[in-house]
Order: sequence, then structure tokens, then C-alpha cells
Amino acid sequence: MQWQMSWMNMFEFTGNYRVTLVADHSSEHLESPSFMAQWHFVPSSMETMMEATEEAAALWKRHGAKMVMLTSLAGTGVGQFAFSLAFANGEEFGAIMDKVSQDEAFMQWQAKYSNTATWTGNIYGRKIMD
Repeated sequence: MQWQMSWMNMFEFTGNYRVTLVADHSSEHLESPSFMAQWHFVPSSMETMMEATEEAAALWKRHGAKMVMLTSLAGTGVGQFAFSLAFANGEEFGAIMDKVSQDEAFMQWQAKYSNTATWTGNIYGRKIMD
């Protein structure tokens, strides 16, 4: 309780997320990733969500992503899911994101799964300390 009290009035509380792994599409687990990207959404159909995230994971991995996961959110994000990627650093994320964004298969994936989920937000996080 004292730890929590010491932080009072030092920052604005914006949410509390607890994640549960739903599907791990990772080809490798980084020991200490320094950059995370997450896209949060509410799916229209669980079956479609599983199909779409499996295809998305394959696209990202084809361009070099190693840690690719689907998680369910609780707390502030209850009822939502997150498509999550972890990278060694922000530079690696940017390089892979550029490749994925220019891939015709990714554009087709976007068209195929358009309107199958409601996007609720995304988070890019950079590790600032170990």
C-alpha cells in the first residue's frame, strides 16, 4: 500500500490490463524484448478471429517477426483481445512494419478481414529499464 501511496498524484491512472495467452505463434522467444506493439480489438466471431490472427502471424513472421501472440485482456480491457508482437528494439519493429505494410498479401488480408472486429486501440511500448 505504501508503494501505491508514494505514486499518488505523480501520474494519471489510465487503465489496468491483465493478459492471458490465447495463441502463441512465436517462432522464437526473445529473452528481453525492448519494443512491443499491440492492436486491441473486439472480434465479431471467435472462429474468424482465430483464422485472421493465424494468417496475420504468418505474414509478420515471413517478414522477420519472431514473437507473435494473441492474448485476451481483462481489467480495463475486459472483452477485448490483443494481437501482440515483441521485438529486440524499435528499429527492428520499424523495418519489419515497413515490409509488412508493402506486402500485397497483407493488403489482401486487410480486405478479407475488414469489418470482422471493432478496433479499440493500439499500444507501442519501449522498455525503459530492466
